[in-house]
Amino acid sequence: MHNYNLIQLTLSLDKFRHNYVIGYTSGVFDILHSAHIDYLHKCQNKCDILVIGVDDDYLVAMKKGIDRPYQCLTERLENLSRLGIASFLLKKTDSFTKIAPVLCPDVYFIPHNKELSKSKMNSIESLGITIETFPYTKGLSTTLIIKKLKNAMKYSDENINASTLKQSHA
Repeated sequence: MHNYNLIQLTLSLDKFRHNYVIGYTSGVFDILHSAHIDYLHKCQNKCDILVIGVDDDYLVAMKKGIDRPYQCLTERLENLSRLGIASFLLKKTDSFTKIAPVLCPDVYFIPHNKELSKSKMNSIESLGITIETFPYTKGLSTTLIIKKLKNAMKYSDENINASTLKQSHA
């Protein structure tokens, strides 16, 4: 699968526009997990052609903090490509409101926990794009996985330090 920039992708999609429903979703997809995969399958089932925008490393650092992403853009794109869910992958460098007028998908998929301002919703809908939401998988996210791993490592380090102290005093 080829990873596209916005202009390449738009040109590639032009031949499909009249006969197929083009859907778009996006995200970070850092440390891909089952909730990502379930969500993407739901998106895929609601359109003929699914475009997945993957936030570039700069966007991720701005949204999630300077220690993110854990996996670089190339690795995240490769992981998504291996799933075979996306028709096209987009290296996303901007917000959907800036991408939408150029890409012009028929449907924009978002998890229901993603809030869009009224002006963004109106802007998207004024382009004839339908917004479809899917339930967010509560209790499973990359952020929660990372938090659990960090806590487990901290707990392990504390036990190792306590064990070392006991051995040195024995």
